Amino acid sequence: MVAQLVWDQWVGGSNPLSPTNFEPRFGGVFCFLLFLILLLFLPLLLLLLLLLLLLLLLLLALFLYLLLSLLLLLLLLLLLLLLLLLIADSHTPACRE
Repeated sequence: MVAQLVWDQWVGGSNPLSPTNFEPRFGGVFCFLLFLILLLFLPLLLLLLLLLLLLLLLLLALFLYLLLSLLLLLLLLLLLLLLLLLIADSHTPACRE
């Protein structure tokens, strides 16, 4: 009777009703294939990451070059404006009282 009550409550007593240790489905083959994939593709991924980093650095250098070029152009335009103002000021007659 005790055995029937234990069975009805899905309790296996000291023995579990289902196995508690499961064998991996692929075992060592899966781990070996994963290792091979990582071994083959990890250097390629690192190379791709390095190339992307170099591309970002190149874009940053290009941006800084363009920014400095624009600043230099602005400075030259300001100097030209100052020169034109000085020339225009030197040709105007001075006010004498």
